Amino acid sequence: MFVLHLPSPRAAQKYRVKHLYEGPLTDEVGKAIATCDPNGPLCMFVSKMVPTPDYSRFYAFGRVFSGTIATGDKVRI
Repeated sequence: MFVLHLPSPRAAQKYRVKHLYEGPLTDEVGKAIATCDPNGPLCMFVSKMVPTPDYSRFYAFGRVFSGTIATGDKVRI
């Protein structure tokens, strides 16, 4: 159902970028979000953060709008 009735992220971000990003849509980040650019700056919406058992770090769950992130990468929030 999702595939049939919802637009792909690449198609949807072109018109949703104005709701996702508060900065100017003509700057590097705004353009990267609108095009889902994997080589652009990392822009991610973190929806949940869970601490590790020793409380030394967090696991972050979210959606990447531009850029690329991999397991083990360090990111400041």
